[in-house]
This record gives sequence, structure tokens and C-alpha cells, in this order.
Amino acid sequence: SWQHERPKHATVLGKEQKGVKNLYKLISASNTQCLFRQPRVLRSLLNQYREGLLIGTGDSSGEFWEGLERKGKAFAKQIATYYDYIEIQPLAAYSIELQREMIRDEGRLRELIKQAIAIGEELGKPVVVTGDAHYLNPEDAIYRKILINSQGGANMLNRYELPALHFRTTQELLDEFSFLGADIAQQIVVHNTNVVADM
Repeated sequence: SWQHERPKHATVLGKEQKGVKNLYKLISASNTQCLFRQPRVLRSLLNQYREGLLIGTGDSSGEFWEGLERKGKAFAKQIATYYDYIEIQPLAAYSIELQREMIRDEGRLRELIKQAIAIGEELGKPVVVTGDAHYLNPEDAIYRKILINSQGGANMLNRYELPALHFRTTQELLDEFSFLGADIAQQIVVHNTNVVADM
């Protein structure tokens, strides 16, 4: 039945040597046992090899963000209990969700980000801004566009204007999240990032 499910994104990091070994096992299994159009990691397999791993909520295609967008804060909070940290991306990373009208407007997006931060505080989980960078410089976006266009109708991204997903500096991220206030922006962009890195 897993072949008929739409995969959800998550971030998996190794904490120590055991975690790196388990990560390799997951990668091998995803390419040999769970390959259907793309490599997949089944939740049961992730649970089996979870020791030594840190699991983040992923981007807007992750179950946490989809739950927050579609079913609200209480539902997303329940989902977040599975994860070790909550990820927030630059506002541009959610542009396809805005184009698809899964998120009404930028005001609603900012509200969802505030709810994600509140969930992190309530659960004692770090909320981290992750860049979701797909290329280094803004002008490199053309290469990603070429790659996605080469996939034709198989890639739903061909239906939308692609977001700007270049590598952002710390200051760019602080500026982008300034609507939260300087202290919270510093917390999620710098401090919590180091908390996760230290894990």
C-alpha cells in the first residue's frame, strides 16, 4: 500500500557513528526495498533504525506543515511529537503553497510560522530556520529550472513559478524573519541552529 501513498519530506541527520550507520541502512533500503518512482523510507523502517538519528519536520511537503496548513495547530502539534526539531524555511520556499492556494496569503503564512514556533515552545523542541537551499547563488536558479523542465509532467513543479531557493546568509534570514521580532529571529536563525548542530 505504501506505493499508493504520496511521500512526505523529512530531514534525517546522524548524531553519532551509530546514527550514520543507521542512516546508510535507510538509504540502502530506500533504494532496494522501497523504490517506487523514487527512493522512499517507510515509517516502520525509520522507527527500526531511529537510534542515533535526529529527525526534522522537513519543508512544506512534510507531514507537519501539511497538517498545520490543512488541519490546524492541535493536529500539527500531535504530529510534531514524533520529530526532534521543527523546521521553518524562508518565506519564498512556501511560494508554491501560496500559488496552489493551500496557504491563503502571506499574512496567513506568517501566522502559520508563529504557530509552528508556539508548538516548538509547548513541546520543548527547537524550532530552526533551515534554508532549503537548492543552489548557491540566485542566478543559479536557471539550472534547477532546466532540471525540473526536463522531467516534464512527472514533476508537478512544472505547473508553478519556482521559488528562489538560493543559499541565504545569516543576515538575510534574520531580515526575512524580522516580523517575529529581533529576539525570536535570533533564536530560530542562530541559537536553535547551533542547538541542533551540537546534538
